[in-house]
Amino acid sequence: MSEVTTLEQQADSGLMLEPDELESWIRTAEEQCGLIVQGDKKMLRALEELVLLRRSQAITTLIGEPGTGKEKFARFVHVLKNPSRPFVDVNMAGISEHLFESELFGHAKGAFTGANGGRVGRFEQAADGTLFLDEIGDMPYDRQGLLLRALEQRTFSPVGDNRQLALKASIVCATNADIHHAANIGKMRRDLHDRLCRCVVVIPSYEERSQEHKVSVIRYLTRKIGSALRCPELTLDREALQLLLQYPIDGNVRGIENVLERAGTYAVARGQTRIDMVHMQRALEEVEKSQDSSPQSTHLLSQLIRQAMSQGLHSTLEPLRSKIVRAVLEHAGGKQVRAARLLGITRQTLGRYLSD
Repeated sequence: MSEVTTLEQQADSGLMLEPDELESWIRTAEEQCGLIVQGDKKMLRALEELVLLRRSQAITTLIGEPGTGKEKFARFVHVLKNPSRPFVDVNMAGISEHLFESELFGHAKGAFTGANGGRVGRFEQAADGTLFLDEIGDMPYDRQGLLLRALEQRTFSPVGDNRQLALKASIVCATNADIHHAANIGKMRRDLHDRLCRCVVVIPSYEERSQEHKVSVIRYLTRKIGSALRCPELTLDREALQLLLQYPIDGNVRGIENVLERAGTYAVARGQTRIDMVHMQRALEEVEKSQDSSPQSTHLLSQLIRQAMSQGLHSTLEPLRSKIVRAVLEHAGGKQVRAARLLGITRQTLGRYLSD
């Protein structure tokens, strides 16, 4: 990124860091975390917010859609705060309820049936590094109190052990769930919600970002994929790049990477070092095909559409709209971008219909 570009973005975005310092952090994010922020005001602002808050002891909560780079941002927080210490990540939605305390806090030998040895939990593993609690918005309600107590008191006890261990790690949480709504309807404890909302950074979806930024991401991913395929000279031609930029991709940056990986594999398999239109078109078709083959509620969707047609549009649209949108969303495998495309509406309109 040129100094002129950085200065322009700083002025336009209301950024507070000096250009040289901002440039340095942008390079650090890319080189150490694989995080690309240049070319987009919202991404630059998110990075700057983390830099400005790096001395805060509050929990950092990252909110963004799946595939937007929440883990990369979490690793950037780690670089800011504890670069030489452990980075421990935990999928909070994937922990079995009956193993929740043992997984997070550890357990002593003989603490329960089958505990033939002690276990060091994730909190203790993180030591004075960074503990990344991913998908925190989807954790079971009846386990939220245990987590909240540890976060508030900054101490925890392994199961079957009377010792109180200090929680020394910096805490970073991430979710794609609407935690405000979850708290309002009783799916998240209000006191946990309030603690998570002290230092929130919102990560924009890939769709919201500028074209300049998207090009930077695509070129970075092409280099990364080329290295993995032992073809470091792998590039992307202009036509293939334009096709990828115009094509609505499910899965945000992760979806882009999936397409590029397939297209790159096709190119290298043919002894070529440039991804062209043929490779890109084939990759997009195959990715689209794999999404269409997943289990869907096609019967329900057809039923709803037939009902709307038989009863007349105006009399059936309002009561059926929400059901149709939800059915199409399920048909699209839960991918909002794909569902919106199938319905011919924007993702924002889709979100509004889903909340009706």
